[in-house]
Amino acid sequence: MRASRVIKIFFCVLPLFTALPSQSAAPNRSLAKLIYQRIAGRPPTNLMLDSLEKLAEKRDYAAIADQALLDDEFYRVTLTSYIKKKVSSINTIDTTLNDSVALGVGLAYNNEAFHQLLFGNILYTANNNVTGLTSTIVANAAIPAYSMDNNLHFEYLESANENIAGVIKPLEAWHKKLRKSPQVTEGGVTGVYTTLGSGIALEDAAGIFTTRGLGSFIYNAGTNRKAFNFLVSQFMCSTLAEVHNTSAPDDRIRQDIDRCPGGKCSDFKSSCVGCHSVMDPAIGAFAFFDFDQSANPANGQQRLQYKVKAQGAPDALGAGSVQGKYLRSLVEANRRTGYVTTDNTWVNNLYLGPNARFFADPSNAIKSGKGAQSFTKMIAESKGFAECLAKEMFEVSCSRVPTNEELIKVNEKALSFQKNNYQLKSLIRDVTQVCYEE
Repeated sequence: MRASRVIKIFFCVLPLFTALPSQSAAPNRSLAKLIYQRIAGRPPTNLMLDSLEKLAEKRDYAAIADQALLDDEFYRVTLTSYIKKKVSSINTIDTTLNDSVALGVGLAYNNEAFHQLLFGNILYTANNNVTGLTSTIVANAAIPAYSMDNNLHFEYLESANENIAGVIKPLEAWHKKLRKSPQVTEGGVTGVYTTLGSGIALEDAAGIFTTRGLGSFIYNAGTNRKAFNFLVSQFMCSTLAEVHNTSAPDDRIRQDIDRCPGGKCSDFKSSCVGCHSVMDPAIGAFAFFDFDQSANPANGQQRLQYKVKAQGAPDALGAGSVQGKYLRSLVEANRRTGYVTTDNTWVNNLYLGPNARFFADPSNAIKSGKGAQSFTKMIAESKGFAECLAKEMFEVSCSRVPTNEELIKVNEKALSFQKNNYQLKSLIRDVTQVCYEE
């Protein structure tokens, strides 16, 4: 009796044990779905999830990332949102598609070295011969040509619908319509960036820094110091306060900085020098750039300007010189002390002192150059840029910041990113593995 009772109890309990494998498998399925959705911007199909679940069981999270990166929504949603937030003046994804965003998406989609985002002589625009497109902007019209005066080309592309066999549907894969072209031809000044009769020189063609989208933010008004602040915050994951270095040389600090703020001359050395000794020498690279918001008010045209006559500058500098915003202090008799910008040369003081952390070998860091392209390329090839991007891709894939232990591994992946031709999608798969393998 006792034996039979034990047998009955065993068979009653057995179903509880046989059900456990399917229960333990559920977390792998949920995790696979989560990883895919965070990267692709939408959940996988049930059929796809079956294979992704098996990858999760093997802890091959990088392979799950690979599948998510094949989804068009990765470009249209995840990557587009990431770059929009980066190049927006208010740090939000609520901005329209523009040439800055298209450049980043085009580089990733075509497996090009992603660090060219900062310095490449590259544009990505849609083929103007694309057919079957209609838009809420200009219904049934051809796609507007790319223009430095407005953003209609990209607004059309983002709002377009596609007519396939008589069926109208949203143009989800707009990134596939993008075509690569140079900002400036190798000959010099005959590229699409011809503004006010003067094209941008090859040495100044610098990725998103010479696109209309970002230019409308970093060169609009001000003194172009905004360009340096943007670069440090968005591509070095740092702040002006964090790159503050009062021991750096102050010989390139411009004239518009008061040497005796509030009547306290000592404050210039103890405070002002810290930021401006790093920032002012660098932004000589952007001395020829401005953004005109009133180029054609009647048509709402606003354009990036390059090498126009510097307003308020001495005749000796004249047309084709630096922008007037660099020379404001020349007409203010009480602030004539300081550096006078006469060209687009720059000096790198960012490698000095505590900021040496941004460079793998500070002693061999590029110390100076001429033009926006060489400056932004120097930053794009730095350790600080790669580590910043790797950290942010971890946050995209993992929806949190890395722990200190994870950050060590993420920085290792940043080094691999540099060695492997700056492939963004490879970086995403690598940091995804770091995030979920623990």
